[in-house]
Amino acid sequence: MQQIMDEDNTKSYYIPHHCIYKPVKTTTPLRVVFDASANTSTGHSLNSILLNGGSIQDDLFSLVTRFRTHKYAFSADIQKMYRQILVETSQRYLQRIVWKETNNSPIKIYELNTVTYGTVSAPFLAMRVLKALTDAEHQDFPEAAKIISRDMYMDDILSGATSLTSAKRLQADLSKLLRRGGFELHKWVSNHPALLNDISTSEYSFEDTQSNTVKALGMLWKPQPDQVTFKVSVKKKDSLTKREVLSQIARLYDPLGIIGPVIAKAKIFMQSLWLQKLDWNDNLPTKVLQVWNDFLVKLPGVNEINVPRYILSEDVTKIELHGFSDASERAYGAVIYIRCVTHSGLIQTKLVCSKSRVSPLKPTTVPRLELSAALLLARLMHKIVPVLDLPLDKICLWTDSKIVLAWLNMQPHMLKTFVSNRVAKIQSLCSNSQWRHVSSKCNPADVLSRGVDAKIFETTTCGGRVRSFYFVILSILKSILVLRTKLLNKN
Repeated sequence: MQQIMDEDNTKSYYIPHHCIYKPVKTTTPLRVVFDASANTSTGHSLNSILLNGGSIQDDLFSLVTRFRTHKYAFSADIQKMYRQILVETSQRYLQRIVWKETNNSPIKIYELNTVTYGTVSAPFLAMRVLKALTDAEHQDFPEAAKIISRDMYMDDILSGATSLTSAKRLQADLSKLLRRGGFELHKWVSNHPALLNDISTSEYSFEDTQSNTVKALGMLWKPQPDQVTFKVSVKKKDSLTKREVLSQIARLYDPLGIIGPVIAKAKIFMQSLWLQKLDWNDNLPTKVLQVWNDFLVKLPGVNEINVPRYILSEDVTKIELHGFSDASERAYGAVIYIRCVTHSGLIQTKLVCSKSRVSPLKPTTVPRLELSAALLLARLMHKIVPVLDLPLDKICLWTDSKIVLAWLNMQPHMLKTFVSNRVAKIQSLCSNSQWRHVSSKCNPADVLSRGVDAKIFETTTCGGRVRSFYFVILSILKSILVLRTKLLNKN
């Protein structure tokens, strides 16, 4: 920023600012916050007249999902990214601040020369500059340019490679490419120590060891032993309002739906508050509060859940995606697993993601809810396949509703409007031949449709149910092989 003299009383915008101090932050414990949404005497603020520019980066769900496909993974962020991007000189009068060194010092006026946190256009401007940089340098660094365009969310990079050599080369190229634009990468984290050997310890995300838990786009990642985990701490209260309950639910950050059944139960509880017609600031009735506090007491159980970040297996010969949907009168959901078969015949199944929705307040039939769950699964699978970008041998979609399967084999125009619209959409997203029937007892999406407490989920996860399901499939295949062998022997 630079000091200016406001002698000509030029029309301008002064951004209010204050600081936030967080001693737990080792690199930047003190952060300055600019409020460009503060209205002036005209009734307008800077943000109210700026265009946000839209989003030109991949969504967070896609980035985090793709991050789980890399055997050798790393993360880093650009140091003070906004401060490296200059604003057009003629526009800087809209980014003025007032400041004085001490209480007795005179007030000075400064103009901010760079893109500023708190302005609505800042994210777009930053990403647009990075896009221009990758367009200019993609001839020299084609793979790094692709990663910046695909695996970057604001100033954070989450990426990796299938081999250690490729990962090290990509890491070096990313640093070189970004330096050409005046950007420096720091806070490096990796699941393999070799990717940190050429980096000074001052550029690590933490100094002592890479075995700690670090945040990766909001997720908690343990680089060693390469797991995704959770940390939830919510205190019981003697009184709560509907607004406070919603705030507590919002803290359960889980973009992939790994603890989807637990969050589903919280959503179902929130909907019950609407049914009781409670206002936002009304205190919960005693019995209702007790139910919620019981849920909160068990909630820290999710802290014991650790799932592998890497969803593939070594020496894979076959990769399949299996999605399941289910519904109840209270909620419906969809979950997707990846099934890998190795050269030795070992089968490994891992949770990829899940989604859940509460059922509409207006009563409807269970088959229609099952159809809504099937549509949710079809959309989720349609989203996940290009994100994973893997050589898939098979995609299967499973439901325990024979009515839904019958609808999906009909022409949409033969059905009623509600069913017709959803069947048409499902048929446009996936092939009818991909749909299968699964017994309700073996459907892992069942817990999404009902919700469970964290303590129960800890011991009866979707993964356990899907393993039991595959044991059933394997036994059926063995029976078919035995039958075929007998028929061949007879002939």
